[in-house]
Amino acid sequence: MINDKQEIDMLLTSMDRVRVTRIACSNKHSLVCTNTGAVFSWGQNDYGQLGHANGPNLGKRGEQEPGLYCATPKKVFSIDNKHFVTDVACGDNHSIALQANRDALVWGSNLEGQLGIDPSATTWASTPRKLVLYEYMNSSNREGFTSILAREKYSVFVAESRYIYVSHAN
Repeated sequence: MINDKQEIDMLLTSMDRVRVTRIACSNKHSLVCTNTGAVFSWGQNDYGQLGHANGPNLGKRGEQEPGLYCATPKKVFSIDNKHFVTDVACGDNHSIALQANRDALVWGSNLEGQLGIDPSATTWASTPRKLVLYEYMNSSNREGFTSILAREKYSVFVAESRYIYVSHAN
C-alpha cells in the first residue's frame, strides 16, 4: 500500500523536468499548468471540479453529500494532449483551462451556469469539455478565447473579437 509520502515522492519524481507555469486557487481546490501543457488538480471534488472523472456524491434522496478529496496533485488525464494548456482558472466548484489553440475547457459545477452551458442541459461535468462560444453563449461566430477568469460562481471568457462573456446565474 502506498502512503501519502510515497505518493508525493512519486509525483515529484515524475515532475522532475517540469515547471509550473500557471497556478489557480479557490477556497476549495487548486490547479496548476505546466510547461508541458499538462494540468494537475487537487483539493475538494464536490462537483467534479478536479476533472478526475468522479464527481458529486449524491445521497439516497439525490441531495449533495461531501465529495471526494484529493490531497496531492493529480494529472487531469482527459485533457487532449494535442493542444497543451496555457492557462487555468478556478471558481469555488468549477475549473477552466485555456489551450494553446484558444479552446476553453470547462468542468465542475454548472448549477449557476458558470460553465457557460445552459444549466437545464447539465448541472455538472466531471471531465473537461470544450466550450463552444456560438453554441452556448448565443454568438453567431466560431471564435476562440484569449483569456479566462473564474471566481466563486461565475466565469469570464475574453473572445478573440475582444467581446467579454460572463457566465453565471441570471
